[in-house]
Amino acid sequence: MQRATTRSAQDATIALAAVAALLAADLPSVGADGWRFAAGHVDPQGPLAWLVELARGRWDVNLLRTTVVATLALVVLAGLLVLRGWRPGRKTLVVVTMAAVAGVLLPPVLLQMGLRQSTAPWFYTNDSTYQIELAGTVARHGGSPYGHDYRYSGMERFYTMDGHRSPRTPCTRCWRLASAYWSLVCFAVTENIW
Repeated sequence: MQRATTRSAQDATIALAAVAALLAADLPSVGADGWRFAAGHVDPQGPLAWLVELARGRWDVNLLRTTVVATLALVVLAGLLVLRGWRPGRKTLVVVTMAAVAGVLLPPVLLQMGLRQSTAPWFYTNDSTYQIELAGTVARHGGSPYGHDYRYSGMERFYTMDGHRSPRTPCTRCWRLASAYWSLVCFAVTENIW
């Protein structure tokens, strides 16, 4: 019986130490590579308005790192409890690990969602996500997203980082050419010309 208890304590210690090490290694990079948007006025609204207000209406790296430090503290506390005799089961270790994952992933995602809802749709997102949303809107209204002219869709505001209109929207001509080329290839293949 002593061997099983020792093995359980060792497994729990190893698992919690690994989670703590991953959290500590991730801490310096959390939220550090965000886009530098100059959104101007931020009007906190929606279900995440409280989080936007807590972050003072900006991408707050220190707030995000604080959540990782709090998560790390909980994992270290669980580790200390194991060293003092607590023997968590597998399910408990899985719950602690999932809580650590949630502590790293959820705060930045929720802050980004709140900031985007509190500003304009071209802020606090990435360009591919915004392009997919715009293409989905075109498709929902019965158009083809491949040949669509996106110059006045809001995409021209994304790359300026401050919301003013850019004289050029990247790849508008490229999309038209690619769409025409793809249509030609499909036609050639279906008609056995190629």
